[in-house]
Amino acid sequence: MLGDAPLTLEDQQTYLGIAFDKRLTWKQHILDAEAKARRKLNIMRKLAGTHWGANEKILKTVYQGTVRPHLEYGSSTWMTAAKSHLQTLDKVQKPSTESNNRRHEIYANRQDGADNRHTPLTREGNAKHSCRPPSTGTVKTI
Repeated sequence: MLGDAPLTLEDQQTYLGIAFDKRLTWKQHILDAEAKARRKLNIMRKLAGTHWGANEKILKTVYQGTVRPHLEYGSSTWMTAAKSHLQTLDKVQKPSTESNNRRHEIYANRQDGADNRHTPLTREGNAKHSCRPPSTGTVKTI
């Protein structure tokens, strides 16, 4: 009881944007983070055309500023989640890396002599980074 009002038992509660479930599996939080990151990635893809679009520096900045925060927020809390849940977040980055590698190949294979000022993200600019925080408890940035 809180005052005169009875308290109800909830299976899940969100505090400061982190969804706590009664078994601390973090599944719902990770699924929510994945959905948010995928929405941001879809918007980002609109900026990155194959023959036009934002350059590598802009795309990297947009990625680091909009997608990564959703994947990393509260990671010190949920880093104990099951490996299968954590792999869900790792899979969010894989399609964006593959998409950018295909884009890089298109630029490399162009024979028309067009202006190639807008280069795609390269493997070194978007290497396979894990969403999991390092074991020291600090968040690694790219």
